[in-house]
Amino acid sequence: MGMPGPISRSSFSSYDTKSKEPANPGNPDPKRFRIDKHARIGNYLILCVVYPDCRNFEGKKVMVFKDLTIRQVENFESLDPHFSNSKDFASPIARFLPTMEGWHHARQFCKLLVNLK
Repeated sequence: MGMPGPISRSSFSSYDTKSKEPANPGNPDPKRFRIDKHARIGNYLILCVVYPDCRNFEGKKVMVFKDLTIRQVENFESLDPHFSNSKDFASPIARFLPTMEGWHHARQFCKLLVNLK
């Protein structure tokens, strides 16, 4: 179910042109991401996303989004893994450890939400 290669359509570089160092070393750059795996349960989308600039958990994030499709994400120029109330970009409603167990927990969470309706 994973998708090969980067999804971002941006030419953005996270490097400072003067120092050639990452702008925020270790933090996820929302414009540099790759979707490794996705699943849909009801109106919830689970994504395993890799942010190559992020240092913890090898840059992997497991996130759940509501009312979002994989086709929409494929057209995103950025995907911020942080929670936000902004209406300008999609924000996850939940995050889980980026492990097989975390993926399983995300699936169970979505199934629970679908069954609550």
